[in-house]
Amino acid sequence: MDLKSFSGVDVPIKMLEDLIIGKVGSEGRLLALVGVLGKSILGLNDCIARRERLISKFESGSIPENMQAYYYLGTTSPNGKRNEEYPDLVSGIEDYAQDITFFSSLLCDDLMEHGKRLREGYVKQFGGPAPNMHSVNFDVPKQAGMIRSAEHYDKWLRGFVVNPTATPDGRMKLLLKRFRRSVD
Repeated sequence: MDLKSFSGVDVPIKMLEDLIIGKVGSEGRLLALVGVLGKSILGLNDCIARRERLISKFESGSIPENMQAYYYLGTTSPNGKRNEEYPDLVSGIEDYAQDITFFSSLLCDDLMEHGKRLREGYVKQFGGPAPNMHSVNFDVPKQAGMIRSAEHYDKWLRGFVVNPTATPDGRMKLLLKRFRRSVD
C-alpha cells in the first residue's frame, strides 16, 4: 500500500481575490474563477487531511491488518462490508488537483486577455509604447494531458456570456477607467 504522506497547498487566494476585485474589477468570469479556484483548493486540502487521518488509522492498527487491503481498494470484505473512503479520497484529490490546474490556467488566460485590452486602450488613448505585459503559455501541459480540456467544464463555462449589446467604445472606457485605478 502506498501510504506516503503529503501536505495540502497553501495559496494566498484571499490576496488574489482582493487583487481581482480591487484592481482588475469584478467582471463575471474573473471573479467566479477566483471563487471556484478557492473552493477547489479548500476541497483538495480537505481530501488530503482526511486521507492523512485514514493513513493514521492504518498505521495505528485501528483498521485490523487483515481488513486493510479491503479499505485501501474499496472492495467488499469477507464480512460483506465495503468501505470506499480511501479510493474516494484519492479520486477526490485527483479531481480537485485537475480543477485547480484548469481554473488557474483559465484565470491566467482571462487576465492576459484583460491586460491585452488595457494595453490596446492605453495605446489608443495615449499613443506611444504601453507598459509591458507578461504572458503564460499552457499549450505543452494541455497537449500532454496535464490539464483537462474545456469540454470537461462545459456546463460551468456556458454560464459566462459576453454581453453582445455592450459597445466596444463603452467597454474600452470602462477598461481605461479600471486601468487608471490599477496604476494609482
